[in-house]
Amino acid sequence: MRFKTSAEGGFSLIMVAISLFLLLGAAAFAIDLSAIRLDRATDQRVTDAAAAAGALAVASGNGVKGCEAALAYVALNTPQMSPLSTAGCSSFNAGCNPTFGSEYTQTSGRFTVTFVYPVPDGHPLMTPGAIGSPSQAIDPKDGTSCDRVGVEITSVTDASFARVLGFNAGPTTVHTVAKASIAGGGGTPINLLVLDRFGCEGFRLSGGGVVIVDAVLNPVTGVLEAGVAAADSLGNNPVCTAGTGGVVSISGNSATFRADGPTGCANQTGTHTQGTLTVGEGCGFIQTLAPGTPGCGGGGANAPACTPGAGGGNQPNPVATALPAALTRAPVDHRYNCKSDYTTVPASVSWATDPLTVANEQNIPPCSNLFTSNIQNWIASVGQSNTPLGYNRYGSPQSCSVGSLNFASGNWYVDCDTFSVTGTVTFGTVGSSTPTNVVFKGHVSVSSNGSGLIINNSLAVPGSAFFRGQGPVSSGSKGTLTKGGGANLTFMYTTVYMAKQTMVALAGNGSGALTWIAPNSGSFDDLSLWSDSTLAQNWSGNAGLTMEGVFFTPLATGIYQGNGGLAQVNAQWIADKLWLGGNGTLVVRPQYGRSVQPPAAPGTVLIR
Repeated sequence: MRFKTSAEGGFSLIMVAISLFLLLGAAAFAIDLSAIRLDRATDQRVTDAAAAAGALAVASGNGVKGCEAALAYVALNTPQMSPLSTAGCSSFNAGCNPTFGSEYTQTSGRFTVTFVYPVPDGHPLMTPGAIGSPSQAIDPKDGTSCDRVGVEITSVTDASFARVLGFNAGPTTVHTVAKASIAGGGGTPINLLVLDRFGCEGFRLSGGGVVIVDAVLNPVTGVLEAGVAAADSLGNNPVCTAGTGGVVSISGNSATFRADGPTGCANQTGTHTQGTLTVGEGCGFIQTLAPGTPGCGGGGANAPACTPGAGGGNQPNPVATALPAALTRAPVDHRYNCKSDYTTVPASVSWATDPLTVANEQNIPPCSNLFTSNIQNWIASVGQSNTPLGYNRYGSPQSCSVGSLNFASGNWYVDCDTFSVTGTVTFGTVGSSTPTNVVFKGHVSVSSNGSGLIINNSLAVPGSAFFRGQGPVSSGSKGTLTKGGGANLTFMYTTVYMAKQTMVALAGNGSGALTWIAPNSGSFDDLSLWSDSTLAQNWSGNAGLTMEGVFFTPLATGIYQGNGGLAQVNAQWIADKLWLGGNGTLVVRPQYGRSVQPPAAPGTVLIR
């Protein structure tokens, strides 16, 4: 009996020991599993944010920056991690191959981080990352592979208690796929935008001219939105000083540069009405990327951003403030010349001198919409020589110096080195349903008092005028559009294209009128002028000045000289630089629905 009792007692001790071991093991597993779950949740938050940061950078057209931003965010938000090398991010510089997900992996301590761009539909990262989640079909809202950025983190969590059971570490892997959500429009139209990325005097105000960037009426909400003058320049090549003039430069004490907006702002210096609404003078925005904001102090105190007139007596109203990010020419290119690649362009295309990259003062990310290269297609269809297919030729033996002449609606090629108009020349019949498209070989001169050139289309039929720039060299130009002060020029619902070595030279002294209205339908809806020339484009004040639509001269300086009185235009001017002066008052007020709106504030969507 004693032996049996002793045996039972020993067996109980063994069972208790085993039970304690199992209980301790279960507790150890529970504690370590909790640590792994905590690490997994932390890693997931990091991949979410890192993928979002990378997607925003990729959306601006830069896979390298996307990689760098994502890895920097991972390292910054993971205290146990050493800085990650971004040297391999340069492999994403070749653009986006939508069929292949390029990867760059870095290991730091217990962490392995992988950046993936693009993320094709069949890539493993397109499966849900949550444990036990069902598969998820590809949805149009997922965007294209080149819209997506993936970040994956594998971390190894050292076992604290389960180590006694022989388990030393537990790996866990999480991933996130994000895409940028950037609308094609939605921001307030920019009244004046200069694209020069590095230079001084992006905006130059001189003389006694007054330039007012007026508030813009939003027809949907019925409220006024602030007028905006924006400059993409950093002011660092050369570094802008009081001597060179800042990116915003007012070179005369009598010049005025003002941006207006909704009434009631702190900077308000007066009011005026726009319809039934009150506009606050000085309540808009004058912005630049260059450091030195806010302000526009004398002696170069706020250079390179802004320098006032001599002695510092004149400043813009409001003073220059910081532009959050470069606006670039991309929204215009995406709307009118949508392409999957802007860095390589066929040699036959007029504007293909240099890749449109940041280094060449341009920055156009690929257009992810259905590709419609309207500008490129237009250039290719017109060609570089001879009569374009489907056009009627006018030229020798017919006279290139023309008094009064009417051309029927249709397609016309003016084969003249200089087409000189001394009377009134009209292309197109008023009210005709046939589009009127004119190609000019060389110079066009409308300089006599009372003379006029009219391309007159009906409201429903868009027209076009194409300047090839193949005339004799004159003032550096091979295709100048000249209008004298007493002459009239009318482009009615017409888009004008100016090729390389062409320029606009419109004088305003006199009684002549300028009417330049963009089409309101078709591929070039709202586009008044697209110029690929680097030559200065000159407008001057006119007795009758009607301008409506987008005037786009991204490689050239746009110059406006007012000559007394008030001129108000419903135009949006986008140029390499804008120099405004004279002695008149110019009010610039683009219209919603008749302008290019920059993207709304970018955001991101986590799709996996």
